[in-house]
Amino acid sequence: MSNIYAIGIGGSGAKCIESLVFLHSLGFFGKARLGVLIVDADSNNGNTQRTLTNLRRSADCQQVLGQGTTPFLSGEFRDYGVWDPLSDTGTRNLDQIFNRPAMPSIAPNLEFLYDALYSPDERQVLLDVGFRGRPPIGSAVMSRLESSDVTTSRNTAWGRLFDDLEADANTAASDNPTVHLFGSVFGGTGASGVPTIGKLIGQQISEYRHRVHLNATPLLPYFSFNKPEDDQQVYAETRSFTLNTQAALQYFQEHAKDVFDTLYLIGNQDSTPYSPSTGGTQQRNDSHFVELFAALSVADGLKQPIKQTQAAYISRGSRDRVVWTDLPGGSSSDSARKLLGKGVRFAYSWLFNFSLELKDAREQGAKQFAKGAPWFLNFYAPGRNKPAVTDESQRSKEDTLDAWTESLLSWAQQIAASNHNQEQILFNLQGIQNNNQKSRSYQEYLGRLIIDGSISESELRRDTIARLKEAIANQNNSQQSGTHSLVHALFEAC
Repeated sequence: MSNIYAIGIGGSGAKCIESLVFLHSLGFFGKARLGVLIVDADSNNGNTQRTLTNLRRSADCQQVLGQGTTPFLSGEFRDYGVWDPLSDTGTRNLDQIFNRPAMPSIAPNLEFLYDALYSPDERQVLLDVGFRGRPPIGSAVMSRLESSDVTTSRNTAWGRLFDDLEADANTAASDNPTVHLFGSVFGGTGASGVPTIGKLIGQQISEYRHRVHLNATPLLPYFSFNKPEDDQQVYAETRSFTLNTQAALQYFQEHAKDVFDTLYLIGNQDSTPYSPSTGGTQQRNDSHFVELFAALSVADGLKQPIKQTQAAYISRGSRDRVVWTDLPGGSSSDSARKLLGKGVRFAYSWLFNFSLELKDAREQGAKQFAKGAPWFLNFYAPGRNKPAVTDESQRSKEDTLDAWTESLLSWAQQIAASNHNQEQILFNLQGIQNNNQKSRSYQEYLGRLIIDGSISESELRRDTIARLKEAIANQNNSQQSGTHSLVHALFEAC
């Protein structure tokens, strides 16, 4: 399987990475390695921080529970960190970056053009929270970048990424790796960053470019918000999204032919309302189904030719809702539909039942607990060369998986609620609260967690946690041992 180098540019780009991380956790990309780099001048952006948290939880989980008998966590993760395009300037506004006071002496009359292009507020506003949804500001900063800024020094995020990419591209036995960029084209950072950084990457890998997929998913408008209440004079404005998008797509049309192999244009004509925020930790928007579609474009890009620029888009059957068959490959047996449904059932079963059962086993004692749980002794029985449920190493694995399942269910809840008309899509996870272990009440019928009209009522009644426990108990594999084996047995049964 081809290794994946995913670059999220700006807050929306980071959110696409979040969906990609969960797809990879569930085995959608097999044993490939997923490397992640976030590009943002606003490193404290809430969207970026949530993505990095979920990446870390997935990587931690893969370290202790990966490489089992199922696709779950079969591939590695690599975090290249966050790169700030302003990090080498030592300055945080346009006047400082372009040395406005010196313009009259350095380049006479240039100041008049500069002053005409940017208002005083735009020139002096601090860019610590990103480019504030203004492509002209982002373009001014990004246009300064040269290939030397994307250095191959091993001490930088870019350097480590290119070292790994070159090694993958030059390994005869490996499939062609892919570099995939994500970013909105209606805001500031993504609109300016996706084409510029794509071009710089192409220059950096020119010697082995013919062995690397270089794709991008520019996000078209899919959300909206009102003016922030923080008295900012320069902020992202929903009314500018269409004009920003038109300008960005024109730029792609004129300049992307020799840069990207495939461009995936994904958006939504009905905007989902978000709470307004001018960057920083408060900019923490819920996940959206558009970002899930964007993450799925990576798989399609691996099947496309290299160095033959093309554009792709996808549509759905109904404007009012999203159903599983709308997803790419939504009807195939190994599709995202199958893995996401399995993943939600698995996460729910673990967090709301199995993890609590193991806590009960420690409180009651293993022998007493096993009388009512035949599956238990398949994994925890010291007399049978299996670990005790009280072992600290087993408890540590449980805690790691608890954190990951909480993240996955929270992400899936947000995806389900992201439709503009507030109708639940794909998942039925309304009302699920997973932050209080002592009061987690659960529903027995797992099939009802997935919105799928093709499943009959009789099938729904058979899809229960009790059935999972029965299936796991009947496995009775002497090679099973501890939490690692339990986790993969549960994932397979789901």
